[in-house]
Amino acid sequence: MLIGSSSFILNLTPEAVLKSCTKQEEDEARDICHKYLGTSDAMTSGSSLKDFETQRAILKNFQETLADCIFDVCVGGGEAAAELAAEILNAF
Repeated sequence: MLIGSSSFILNLTPEAVLKSCTKQEEDEARDICHKYLGTSDAMTSGSSLKDFETQRAILKNFQETLADCIFDVCVGGGEAAAELAAEILNAF
């Protein structure tokens, strides 16, 4: 799916970058992003990570990725942007 995701980035217009989203669009984008990224609880629960700093770093990375995903989906990236965000998050 990376091919479809990369085409979104290559076709991003200046107008799309400057677009602001309504609350409803943002909520819809959040739902799409959660579909691919999961939740922050899933990132830290059930793991053997006992180190608080490590868990905090994972949570921070997830929150930043989620915020970026919401923006990207909201400005027109659709599910391709969410798939790309999930691929990036899971690559590390």
